[in-house]
Amino acid sequence: RPVRSPCYLVSDTIWANQSNYGSSLPVNLRPARWRTNVILGSMTDRPTIVLAPQTPGFGNASSPRNVFKLHNTGRENDHMNQLLRSVNFAIGAGNPGAVGVFLHGAQGSSVQDVSVYMEDALAGFGGGGGAGASHLNIVAFGGQYGVLFAESEPGPVIAGGRFENQSVSAVEWKVTSTNAIGQGPLIVAGVEIVQAAGARGPAIASPTLYLIDATIRCDEQGGVAVSAGGYLQRVYVKGCLLTQNATRGSATGFTLINEMVAGDMWVDGERRT
Repeated sequence: RPVRSPCYLVSDTIWANQSNYGSSLPVNLRPARWRTNVILGSMTDRPTIVLAPQTPGFGNASSPRNVFKLHNTGRENDHMNQLLRSVNFAIGAGNPGAVGVFLHGAQGSSVQDVSVYMEDALAGFGGGGGAGASHLNIVAFGGQYGVLFAESEPGPVIAGGRFENQSVSAVEWKVTSTNAIGQGPLIVAGVEIVQAAGARGPAIASPTLYLIDATIRCDEQGGVAVSAGGYLQRVYVKGCLLTQNATRGSATGFTLINEMVAGDMWVDGERRT
């Protein structure tokens, strides 16, 4: 794994807590907006935070534990303007419940230029940045998921990234009864995905999806690029079924999906397929 010095060994979660969220004030006056944690690593030689193999507390995928968490102690929809940039993470084997970086944020909160190297960890990135928050230029190697968003503000965004060799899915957004209303689509742009041989899920799993300027490569026949409908533009697929029942992309070259709408869509108040 490409781990560089300086390295920092951790045995539990690093918290970047934002307090004084001020929920009774109008949203643009809440003090959390100006009381932020900003964590910046070197842009030329990123520091690496290391979780050693089989670290106690990170072994249960049903009860995930984050290596680094940006958090608002009041409520996450008041989680604003926090930033983690230019820091890498390396998660050793035997930590199947570990999530590298967790951010469930809103306006201005972001994870940028961060890479996570994993063996069997649950996910590189968790949470979900929407309503003005984002994940930008992120990279995940290995693990079960590159990105696993199980909660989010509306319209979570991933812009720029590479995800390689995940055993389940490169990106998954798990819409649940508590985050389904008004969440909008998962928005993914400018990413490259190399699906692991034998991956148990599609490269991107989301009930609604905007996917733009992406490449998805499946090195094993039977791989699926995306799980459901949505809007795709300038998406290159190689060796994958675009969806479960679609035509397979070329095994020797890339098939370009110039523009496509799949599934049921609402247009001018009418439901169309």
